[in-house]
Amino acid sequence: MIDMGLYRRFYRQRHTSSSGAGDGAICEVSTLSTSLSTNSNNTLRAPVLHRPEKTFCRRLRHHGVSMEKIMLSDIFTDEAMHRPIFEEPSDASVREDPWSGPQGFMIGGMSLPTLNELSQQYFDAAHLLIESIKNQAWEDYKLVNPALFLYRHALELMVKSLIGKVKTHDLSKLADELNSLAVTKGGAAAPSWIIKRLKEIALIDPGATAFRYAENYNNKQKRDIPVDGEIYINLNHLQRAMLTLYTALSGNLPPIAEMHPLQFPLSDT
Repeated sequence: MIDMGLYRRFYRQRHTSSSGAGDGAICEVSTLSTSLSTNSNNTLRAPVLHRPEKTFCRRLRHHGVSMEKIMLSDIFTDEAMHRPIFEEPSDASVREDPWSGPQGFMIGGMSLPTLNELSQQYFDAAHLLIESIKNQAWEDYKLVNPALFLYRHALELMVKSLIGKVKTHDLSKLADELNSLAVTKGGAAAPSWIIKRLKEIALIDPGATAFRYAENYNNKQKRDIPVDGEIYINLNHLQRAMLTLYTALSGNLPPIAEMHPLQFPLSDT
């Protein structure tokens, strides 16, 4: 038996700002209070400093730079507040390759992805989150739901790319459709471990809401209910299992192995 008491206490702890800094503080300096995102004391909620931010603050102090010298006008610029995020393409966005810049996103038109490509984007994003945890850039408990949702959605889209667009998010039903397609087109059922893994995920998140909102809709009770019980997920095993499943579904082993090189340790710790 694993004693989850210590894990739960750490997971549920609420981080507080530095002493004397107040709720709205970065590098122990109070920040601007606004009508948005404030608490009962009318101070801006401060983000918990993760490792890169703490390093940034230490560097500032090392060079004798205080946060008071960084004016709020440098943060709340007119461009940051009022420039449209979604803009028409222009010569300024033209580049030779993704690495030379300018870096940015293009959506719509000729940039519309296929389901397969869209699935790959979500899978890559999940992989990056897991790697950031393993590299100790972020604490694991801060990225639980985003990582799980990205993996789940990548799988849903990959299955839909195989069976065709189906108006459902029910991963269990999609797994059944995939199995039926394998029988119809290939003359044999899909590997049982693939269907079993998809249904294992569907048992926790059947309709793509558990990892987004931490709750599932109950058809009998006609309301949303929280995810039941407490469930532990080993990070290394999750990453390996998702890579294995995604590789099997995509049937594209060489590119996957090249883009997501993983060392598979013998231990699951």
